Amino acid sequence: MFAMTKMTSSTSKAIDHRSKILQVAMRLARTRGFNAFSYRDIQAEVGIKTASIHYHFPTKKDLGLALMTQYIQENEQLLADIAQSNQSYLAQFRAYTQLFGKDDDSVQELCLAGMLASDVDTLTTELETLIQKFFVQSEAWLTALFTAGQQSGEFKSTFEPSSIARLAVDALEGALSTARVFHKPQRPMQVAQALEALLI
Repeated sequence: MFAMTKMTSSTSKAIDHRSKILQVAMRLARTRGFNAFSYRDIQAEVGIKTASIHYHFPTKKDLGLALMTQYIQENEQLLADIAQSNQSYLAQFRAYTQLFGKDDDSVQELCLAGMLASDVDTLTTELETLIQKFFVQSEAWLTALFTAGQQSGEFKSTFEPSSIARLAVDALEGALSTARVFHKPQRPMQVAQALEALLI
């Protein structure tokens, strides 16, 4: 019984360390950029040796894949929650745009996929594929939303839904970056309002 308890405790600690590593790495990647931090930076915040980080993520590529996989899963859940909210299509679109921040938010953390995209030439093909998957996931969800909105008559736009979806993702992602550069956190919401005008 003692041995089993000890093993369970050890397993729990390992899971906790892995979770903390991912949490810190996620923040660093979204604030500094993926290539701008090292395992030593994570070590300093988590309080474990770099060898322990390598145990969970042997290479930084492995860490990047884990981060992007988690980010995609979280995005999928967020989009599912919005879709199941029984709100109007316009309200669902507004809920989506609020994922990019609100007017009173300071722009500290950018979209992980957007940050990684800026470093794509230095990343592996596997990681590039996951970055693409994130954007495709968002565009597909928006395409379905815009299609349903048009069919219901709520959206008057005659634009091709997939084209507006790509425009929305590109514009909002870009607005996040320029909001940070100009210290204007309201820029994503201004873009969202312009997109909304195209829909209705």
